[in-house]
Amino acid sequence: MFIGSHPDLLDLWPFREDSIYVVGKDGIPQHYDGTEWLPVRTENANPLMGIWASDENNIYAVGVGGVVLHYQDKKWTQIDTGSYDSLNAAYGYDRDSVFIYGVGGRLLFWGGDQWHYREPNTIHDLFCMWGTDINNIHAVGGEGTYRFHDGKQFQRKDEL
Repeated sequence: MFIGSHPDLLDLWPFREDSIYVVGKDGIPQHYDGTEWLPVRTENANPLMGIWASDENNIYAVGVGGVVLHYQDKKWTQIDTGSYDSLNAAYGYDRDSVFIYGVGGRLLFWGGDQWHYREPNTIHDLFCMWGTDINNIHAVGGEGTYRFHDGKQFQRKDEL
């Protein structure tokens, strides 16, 4: 199945039964093609914590040390966002609306042309986001952090 040891897997993104990506602590994305798991070649060695995709030609994997890997046009490239804070996950609504987030409330947004820092109104780690569209996104994190994105900014909700 995997080359070398069996790494801790931390996230996955399935497109179909014959196209699944996983990421984990070894820093090597793996792709299942319906027959076998194959490692994805990148220059990354840092653990990867999360993966998100709008489609099979637009995939983001994020991890420790602020690493951001992007798959497009049949190749993976490492993106320099200017941040070295560890990232826990990515979430988006479409290819031009992508959030990456993680340790200490670090939150960056891809709006189609460049990465922008977004104020999450928290210093706590962010772990998960989900929404129905760019105007309705919920985020949760450490110490009971709960934020809501209304399309313009993240607002504090009652802490849990």
